[in-house]
Amino acid sequence: MKKMIKLDKIYAYATEQSANKDMFIAQDKLSIDGIENVYKISERRFENSEISKFCIFGIDSDKRFYYKICEDISLDNNPRHIAINMDYEAQDLQQMQNEKSVEKNLKIMKHIDELCEVNILENFNLLNDKKIENLQSSEYMLLNRMMHECKSYLDIDGIYYKDENNLYCTTPRRQINLMNELYDNLYIKPENITKEDIKALENKIIKVNIDDLDKYYEYELDDDQKMEIRIGCNKGLDIGVYAQPKFNSEKMYEIRKGLEKGLDITTYANSNFNNKQMHQIRKGLENGVDVTEYADEKFDYKQMYVIRIGLESNFDISIYKNFEFNHDQMYQIFYGIQNGVDVSAYAVTEYSWEKMSEIRQALENDYNDKSIDSIAENDWEMEI
Repeated sequence: MKKMIKLDKIYAYATEQSANKDMFIAQDKLSIDGIENVYKISERRFENSEISKFCIFGIDSDKRFYYKICEDISLDNNPRHIAINMDYEAQDLQQMQNEKSVEKNLKIMKHIDELCEVNILENFNLLNDKKIENLQSSEYMLLNRMMHECKSYLDIDGIYYKDENNLYCTTPRRQINLMNELYDNLYIKPENITKEDIKALENKIIKVNIDDLDKYYEYELDDDQKMEIRIGCNKGLDIGVYAQPKFNSEKMYEIRKGLEKGLDITTYANSNFNNKQMHQIRKGLENGVDVTEYADEKFDYKQMYVIRIGLESNFDISIYKNFEFNHDQMYQIFYGIQNGVDVSAYAVTEYSWEKMSEIRQALENDYNDKSIDSIAENDWEMEI
């Protein structure tokens, strides 16, 4: 329980002491005489080795802040001179316009409150028309916003989650860490949020976030996989089709996006496909083409792409839908069909894509058949 200090009083508190005694040393009227008196009492305690360090502080009704840490006490110190200097150096909080100076004194008050378990900050705040809240208004607003986001993040049953993109810090752990940091740095704590509130929320949101999903699925998932499952839950999707460890988070993403668009994901919800192959099949489904033409794990994702764009262009892809063509060769045949040339002249697996390109360009430029045959023959000899 914090001790309620009063205005126009000077206090002395031990900050380090040898014996297990009350940290409170003395108090008196806030005047030069009063400061001198509490210093003398503290000095005697110091000389008797009861304390090793003490501080003297107070606020008067004119909004002046008195403060001194005493740790190097010499017999040459004159208590009267110390009292006079403290009165002279007292900070006029009302006239203080420099924000850095205000911050410096607030940090000192906060330190006193924590060290001596008193309420000097609250006195200053009330005395200055809640100047501290005004000074830290952005911190108060952000803490309130983050608290609201965390509460909204949990679904009604407290198990499933909303999209983490709605959190200020994008992940629950970072959100809780920043909330704790903000709260600790507030000079005056808000009435509507306590440290216990943040801790209770942390216990709930982090426990569910890490533990319950592992228990629910009975196997370990990494954080990215969990995120995909939580998003699917929040959107009301049938997560059972992808909430399995054989699908990494990238594959889960492709399946989830297909479910969101109402696609027949059975054509690609196969762990033998990598996520890029899944993407090409999903895009084909979205664009209304017959993906069975290329939904085969023997095609890499680049080959799938060339076949897909051919289907989308209503080309006869049977000319190049061949596992033995690499994607660069497929491109050359696709470009030839697109440009209206007879691709049968070079749609041969033995030709490199560079040679295919050379023949295609010759056809596009209306070279004679002899020239094209010569190009092809040279390539054949070179390949041999």
